[in-house]
Amino acid sequence: MTRLAEGVHEKLVVEEGIQPASAEYFRRLDKRLRQVFPDRFDDADQGNQDDRGHNEGRATDRQRTVAAPNRGSAPRKVTLTTDQVNLAKRLGVPLKEYALQVAELQRNA
Repeated sequence: MTRLAEGVHEKLVVEEGIQPASAEYFRRLDKRLRQVFPDRFDDADQGNQDDRGHNEGRATDRQRTVAAPNRGSAPRKVTLTTDQVNLAKRLGVPLKEYALQVAELQRNA
C-alpha cells in the first residue's frame, strides 16, 4: 500500500501539479488506494481491521489519535492507523492535515 501511495503521490504532485495537502489530493489518493486494496477498507468504520479478523494483534493495527485543529464547541478526534501515520510521514504531509482530510472524507462518504 505504501509503494502504491508513493506512486500516486508522485503522479498527482509531479505530473498533475496537485498540492499535496489539498482536498483533491487526498480524495484521489484515497480513491486509488480503495480501488487497488478494497479489502483493507471498511466504509462503516475505517481503520478498524480487527472487526474483520485481519491483522489481529499486529503492531500495524495500533492507532494514533490526532486532535482536530479547530477547537469548537464539540471537539472531534480522528484516529489514524500506524499505516496512515507512516504514509503521511513518508509523503511529508503533517499529521494534523492528514487527519483533517481523513475526517473530511469520512464526512462525505
